[in-house]
Amino acid sequence: MGSGLGFASRIGSELVISVLIGTYGGYLLDEYLGSSPWLMLLGLIFGGAAGFLNIYRAFQEFNNNNSGEDRPDKNGF
Repeated sequence: MGSGLGFASRIGSELVISVLIGTYGGYLLDEYLGSSPWLMLLGLIFGGAAGFLNIYRAFQEFNNNNSGEDRPDKNGF
C-alpha cells in the first residue's frame, strides 16, 4: 500500500512544475520573438494540460497498483 501523503505531494508537484515550465518557456519565447503575452499564455495552457495528463496517468497507475487491496472476496469477506 502506498503512502497517501506521498501520492498527494506527487500530484501537486507535477501540476505546479508543468505549469511553471510551460509558462516560463512561453515567456522566454515571447521575449525572443517580441510577441508578448501570447506565447506565455499558450505555454500556460499547454503546461496545465500536460500537468492534468500527468495527474490522470498517476491516478491510473495508483489504481492499477492498488486494484486488489482492501476489496472483499466474492463472498463478501
